[in-house]
Parts: sequence; C-alpha cells; structure tokens
Amino acid sequence: MRHKLLIPLCLAVPLVGVVGHRSAELAEPDAMALIEGGEFLMGDVFGEGRDRERPTHPVRLSDYYLARHEVTVGAFRLFVEETGYETSAEQNRDWAELRRLLVVIQESTSSEERAEAQRTALSLGGCWRFEPETRSWNMKDAEADWRSSGFLQAENHPVTCVSWDDAIRYANWLSRREVLPPAYDELTGELLDAEGNGTLDVSTVAGYRLPTEAE
Repeated sequence: MRHKLLIPLCLAVPLVGVVGHRSAELAEPDAMALIEGGEFLMGDVFGEGRDRERPTHPVRLSDYYLARHEVTVGAFRLFVEETGYETSAEQNRDWAELRRLLVVIQESTSSEERAEAQRTALSLGGCWRFEPETRSWNMKDAEADWRSSGFLQAENHPVTCVSWDDAIRYANWLSRREVLPPAYDELTGELLDAEGNGTLDVSTVAGYRLPTEAE
C-alpha cells in the first residue's frame, strides 16, 4: 500500500510534509509526489558522524507519496479555523516564569541547571527562535506563535512555530477530511494502523503521517 507523509512541524522550523494516499482533493501546495521505494545504506557512510549514526545498516523502503512542499501558513490556518485548534505555543503562556527561565538559560554556569530550565521552558507557551549571533536555539519568544513568528510571512510560506503535537493533529485532520483512519493517537502520539491499533509498522498506516527518518 502506498501511503502519505507530512514533513514535520517542529519548534520554529517548518512543517515539511505528509505521507499518504495520492489525493485529487488536496490542492497545491499539499499535492503529493510518488517516491519509489528501494534500498540504501543508512548511517555514517563517510565516517564523519556521531556514535549514534553507527553502525551503518541497509534500509528498504516501499513506495510512498510525500507532500511536494512544506505545509503552508494558509493550509495550517484552514485546519485551525475548521477545528478551533490551539497550538502548543498558544497554550500555557506563563510570561513571568518563562522570563525567569530564560535568565537561567542565558546566565547559569551549571549545564545541568540550564538543561532543566530548557526542559521546563519547552512546556510553556511561545516559540523558540534562532539567534544568529550565537548560532543557537537558546531564546524563546513568549509572544511568538504560528500567526506571529517574529518575521514576515505570507499565506504561501511554510508554517513555523509548531510542535509535534500540532503536527500529528494536522495530519489526523487531513485524514478525516478524506475519510481515512487517523494515523495517530492524539493523547499518546502512538502510530495507529488502519484498524486503529498501535503499530510500529508504517506500512499498516492508512492515514496521513509524518515521514520516518529513513524516508
């Protein structure tokens, strides 16, 4: 079975796409491209990567459809307007606590304390943004969300400032629009097969989903 993939929404980076069935109902920029399956060597094939990229191993993929472009601001807006969904960045906006955590992240000399502050900040509203001066994602803008990312965006630009939770709900929304079984349990994030059972086998998923690392 050929299935559809969405490229993920994550932090301040774009929701790249979806995997799933080819659909005449999905207009650009969500049109799907057929990716033919095959086998390749996955991992640190050049001997320059990290330990977690070893050992290299062969991976075989079946055919699948992948969205040609990132999910746009306009497409995500339609999802929000139809469902009333509130993104992770728009929830739990504790400005005072976030400001305190940012001070810890920026000024603490303890790596453990900084790491704990970053984990806590992730649970609060707002969106992480890239700092060109330090070339890092160590700043979180409490005011930012997908509607107001901190930089100018048009409706056909990739949507940003979205989380994993936002991504799987968008994917499930696409599935429901086409009367397909949702690919995710929205409470646990578990992948679901066509019968609604938890699975690790992406070939059994009938709805839209995010691509695997190999894909």
